Amino acid sequence: NGYSQKCTTADEDGICDSVYYLSFSPANIDNYPLTQNGAGEVPKCTTIGSPGNYHLVKDLLNTTQTCIRIESSNVTIDGNGFTLDGVDALYSTGIAAYRSGTGLANITIKDLILTDWYQGIAYANISNGIIRNNTLMSNNLSGITIRFDSGDNNISNNNIHSIEQNG
Repeated sequence: NGYSQKCTTADEDGICDSVYYLSFSPANIDNYPLTQNGAGEVPKCTTIGSPGNYHLVKDLLNTTQTCIRIESSNVTIDGNGFTLDGVDALYSTGIAAYRSGTGLANITIKDLILTDWYQGIAYANISNGIIRNNTLMSNNLSGITIRFDSGDNNISNNNIHSIEQNG
């Protein structure tokens, strides 16, 4: 009772759709209801443009385009064992980390299952990143792609199988 966490958010972005009244009194208003702070739940495919720790809260299935785009440094995606599932669409990517014109750093992707993409995970111009404890399977081109001046990335403990072209 009296917390803005109980408000409605139709698009599941974590921000209240309207002002939330505390203690059922119009004079007692939460003027800043659950504003985004750059981190939090990922309930649907999205673009991440702010540093922070993000985590999946459910499987995201039968996605036809790139599901998660990372366009900021200092981002961690924790899949919590959930699945990002594509439909084998040409040039689709489960998670793509890239920002045009400048490199990114310190991007971690962990504990995900990525299936049925053209590329499971793609890093382009990324440094000091981590890709670990993921399962990548049934992707057409590759499970993990690292390219365009990427360096000093740690790729460990991933299970990659049933890939048509490259690991």
